[in-house]
Amino acid sequence: MADRQKPGPKPKPTSKRNDPEWKAATVFMTVPTKERLEKLLALAKVVGVNTPKDQSDAIEAALAMYLTKMEKQLFQKLGSRVSG
Repeated sequence: MADRQKPGPKPKPTSKRNDPEWKAATVFMTVPTKERLEKLLALAKVVGVNTPKDQSDAIEAALAMYLTKMEKQLFQKLGSRVSG
């Protein structure tokens, strides 16, 4: 019997889905934020900017900055509680 392929598009070798560095996550955001994100990505393509390439890259970049800021704030608060 011939090998059957899964329905849907064939996986791309460069897809984040196949990259072990990326993990799938469901993200919920408000409609205005989603619209801003889509407009930003479209504008980046029109202008010829290579980053962010897609929503995953944009969210990853924003989260990286946010998490760094929050970690710094929390460690500072934790440090002041331990020393105080």
